[in-house]
Order: sequence, then structure tokens, then C-alpha cells
Amino acid sequence: KDGGGRDGGEDGPGEAAAIPPPAAAGGKAKRLSKEILSRRLRPFIVDNKRRRSVTVQIGARSYPLGGRSAKNGHFEAVLRLTDEEAGAAAGGVLRFVTHAGRAEDGDVRAFAGRSRLLGPAGLSVISDIDDTVKISKVGDTKELLRRSFLEEFEAVPGMARLYRAWAAERGAAFHYVSSSPWQLYEELAAFFDRTGFPEAAALHLKSVRLKERKSLLGLLADPTQSKIRAIEGILGRYPRRDFVLVGDTGERDPEVYGEIARRHPRRIVRVFLRDVTEEGEEDAVTCLVKEGDATQKEECYPPEEDCRMQTRMEAAFLDV
Repeated sequence: KDGGGRDGGEDGPGEAAAIPPPAAAGGKAKRLSKEILSRRLRPFIVDNKRRRSVTVQIGARSYPLGGRSAKNGHFEAVLRLTDEEAGAAAGGVLRFVTHAGRAEDGDVRAFAGRSRLLGPAGLSVISDIDDTVKISKVGDTKELLRRSFLEEFEAVPGMARLYRAWAAERGAAFHYVSSSPWQLYEELAAFFDRTGFPEAAALHLKSVRLKERKSLLGLLADPTQSKIRAIEGILGRYPRRDFVLVGDTGERDPEVYGEIARRHPRRIVRVFLRDVTEEGEEDAVTCLVKEGDATQKEECYPPEEDCRMQTRMEAAFLDV
């Protein structure tokens, strides 16, 4: 659950937006919103464990990871598996156990996990989350906060069905790059499972730590460069795979995807954007032609056409 969000800035935070009350005023709705709020805020206030040694166990073999956890409790390492270990991954899913406690502290907890193993060649879809597959209303701060912390996540109609079709017919793997904070990972993973999206190969979310002012300010910063870095990292890790980029016109996806398509014209086979602007489809496409990929691979559909979008995107994709 690494990068893929907004860079931190140095200016003051400005006026903070309060989380608005739920639209429904009934007692049951209030209790549900309170439960969701508690569940979503809990990962933001947990105690991060720095300088911990981490061991990953795969089958009967343990891999001590070099270095120690950072001050935000995160760690990063590269594991090289034997052919036998990789071949044991049922359906391309590798199961592992992480040990990060210290025996001297009496902390012997173990955490089970799973990882998707991708082949060196094939098709990958890099997808945004907010207003691309999940209705977030990023352009309306109060609505965004309500949908992020007080309501169950709502899927964009037709997108789960479309992604399942791409996975089944094209063998596509899905990488999500979003400005959402990593603390929402478990909620997002549950949302993808509940709404029928294919299992993600990876979620690249914004690293946020409440104790760090710069980290908090990063949530308000322009996401362009950090998203480009995250996507470049994915392309670099899979140099033989082809990519489809899927996003929306609400933030910086047109600029981000246009820049990536210009840098890698042979590897980006298609770009799709969901139009969430008030100006409508024509203005959004014009913006893409000016700022995006000169090969004219952008497709833009207004939100009211979500139900028809799957068929149109499939048709355009199959023409490649």
C-alpha cells in the first residue's frame, strides 16, 4: 500500500473542512454513520511501530527483510522467490505470514496476507478510484467528506462488470493509483470485494501520518507529480506488460495520463476517462487533445451514460 497520491507542501493548512452530518436525520441513519466514522478513523489513530525488524514467511521458509520499519510503521523490500515457491501460488495468489513483533516485549503476533503474482507479459489496467470506480464527488468538499467517512462506499454503475469482463476476456490485472490515504485500505479492499470488482494486483495509496504536518498538508496538494511517479514505478516494475489507463476528469487524470501516454506511446494501448465536469463531454475531450496524448487515444464519457459506458469502452478497447 504505497505512494500514489499528493505531494506535501510547505504552506499553512488553511481552513479545515468539518465532516458534515449525514443527509438522513433518522436515529438509525445517525447510528450507522457513527459506526462507519469510528471504523474509518480508527486506522488514523493507531500507534505506529518504528524500527521494527520484519520477517515474511512463505511456506516453510522465512525471509528477514533488510532494514527496519520507518517512523510511520511502514517497510519496503524486494523478495526473490524460488521457482518452486512461485509455482505454489494457487491461481497466481501467494499467501504469506508477516512477523513484526519483538519476542522480548511479548509481542508474537503474526499477520496473514496474500499477494498477486503477475507474469512478465500481459495486460495491466491502471485505475483511479475516486469518481472512477467509486462515487466520491471530489469537486464538493463536504460531499467528499460525507461519502469518505459517514457513508458506505458506492460503486460507479457498470464499472465492476466492465473490469470483470476485462479480467475474464483479456486476463487483465488491476493496479489502483489513488490520492486516498492508505488508512482507508481495508475499507477500500472490502468495497472492491462487496461490489464485485476483480481482486487488485496492488493498491498505491497516499502515505499519511497525523503526527507529521507535511504529511497532512500533502492531502491537499496537487496530485499530478506523485501520481506520475507511482505510475512510472509500476511501468518500471513490469517492462514487458501493456497498459490501459482509466480515470476521470475531476482532478488531474487528464494531465497525468496524457503525460504518461506521451512518455510511453507503445505501452499505453488505451486511455479512458469518466467525464465528471459540468462543462460536459466536448470541453473535456478538447482539454485532452491539447494537454494529453497526441495519438488521440483518449475516450471521455459523461456520468449520466455510466450504464452505457461499459459497452462503448469495450467496443473501443476491442478495436485496439
